[in-house]
Amino acid sequence: MRYLLVTGELAKDYVKMYADKSNIEYDLAVVPFPVAALLTPKFITEHLKKRDLSVYDAIIVPGLLRGSSKYIEESLGVPTFKGPKDAADLPTVMKHVRKGLKLSHDIPACELLKEEMKRDAEEELNEILERVSAELDRSKCIEIRGLCISKELPIRVVAEIVDAPKLTRNEIKRITAHYIESGADIIDIGVVAGQDDSSRIKEIVQAVREVTDAPISIDSISPKEIEAAIEAGVDMVVSLERSNMEVLHDIVRDKVCVVIPYDYASGYFPNEPEERVKAMEENIRIARRYGINKILADLIVHPIHAPSFTKSLVSFYEFSKRNPDVQLFMGIGNVSELVDADSHGVNAQLVALASELNASMVLTTEASDKTYGSVWEVSQAVKMMYLSKRKGTFPKDLGIDLLILKEKTRKDFKYESHAKIMEAAGERKIQYDKRGFFRIWVDREKGKICAMHFRWDNLKKPELTICGRRASDIYLEIFDLGLVSDYSHAAYLGKELEKAELALKLRKSYVQDSDLFQDLGY
Repeated sequence: MRYLLVTGELAKDYVKMYADKSNIEYDLAVVPFPVAALLTPKFITEHLKKRDLSVYDAIIVPGLLRGSSKYIEESLGVPTFKGPKDAADLPTVMKHVRKGLKLSHDIPACELLKEEMKRDAEEELNEILERVSAELDRSKCIEIRGLCISKELPIRVVAEIVDAPKLTRNEIKRITAHYIESGADIIDIGVVAGQDDSSRIKEIVQAVREVTDAPISIDSISPKEIEAAIEAGVDMVVSLERSNMEVLHDIVRDKVCVVIPYDYASGYFPNEPEERVKAMEENIRIARRYGINKILADLIVHPIHAPSFTKSLVSFYEFSKRNPDVQLFMGIGNVSELVDADSHGVNAQLVALASELNASMVLTTEASDKTYGSVWEVSQAVKMMYLSKRKGTFPKDLGIDLLILKEKTRKDFKYESHAKIMEAAGERKIQYDKRGFFRIWVDREKGKICAMHFRWDNLKKPELTICGRRASDIYLEIFDLGLVSDYSHAAYLGKELEKAELALKLRKSYVQDSDLFQDLGY
């Protein structure tokens, strides 16, 4: 196929560079306009009418073109599609076009490609799951409310409602719905340490069950709380140790139980890997003597340096080698909550470790603002690591990723400037807009940005508030209402509203006139 690639004057060399890398036959059509993103379908059509188009199989216009490329196609009689937003993506896009990617009149090719890669990954994941499930030895599975737990299947995500007894019924329902929507397989009721909340357990279980039919677990060492949870209908008991096992063995016998290598009654909490493995093996032997057979082993993931994250991993590894038939449970929230690093990267690495250890379940929490979204991040990481493991590849270029703040390939475009270059002045004296000013904030509950307008003659009472999900929606409404008369004020509003939109998307704090990010040290 031969393509005609349309671009503007400033980007022609940039587009040519990446078109040459695309392994396609092409010609470049440089429209006499500097910025390709500002081109219109009509302007492009008028320019291309002067050209012999009979030799081209398709026309590719800039992905940032305003409007649909269908107008060009209908006017010129040549199939016309939107390319990527950035020419640097052209080689990847064209490689996938040769594989069958269908370009669009309305959606930039880079967005189509991302969606197709994600769709392909999901389809491949489903195909693998169907094949593995058909070959699975069900006798080695642990069934929990219809959910199969196996080392051969993807890791199941357990999402803990932290300090559930402190929450209202509506708060519990809201968190449960958020966790299920984020990809949780099991909802865990976390209790308050050192406090007896057995009287509230039934209400908490009922609140969770009003939202979902997914399995429910109780994370407690208190026999009273565990007994109340079992009476309320929970499916799994987390933290069964030697002393509470002696009290509870009759009522937990038919439940899925997560056994830990501790004995709270005697204060026995081994830290060294060899000692911890032996304690776990002994507790499992005791559990089996009591007739408890649906067992997962949790060697306990300690936070970094408290006392040792590495020794925790060694404990899991050594136990798994010695007991390959016992499934593993890993609580990774201890690490993600207790390190000041962006949670998506931390969670990806923790799930990768769980995957290499052949864990069957991981438990995570969203106990702080910095770890909000961890359930979704862990769910994504589970898919990524399972697909990577089954394909025998690195967890890279799979179509599923956790690249949120960084990108795989930086695309920096630099225009050649033949005009006079001058440095921008520093701080300037603020010119107030005679039509008033705005106070801007983020309404997280509604997922909107709000801009409240004040006039100078009434500083105590706002004239109106404009809310929307996108910065552009708000500032265009502001312009339509004639609430801005000064160019610098308009530029300022654009800057602040875009900051607010980013803060909303990234769940960062938004404070008007304050930086959204600190300077990076590199």
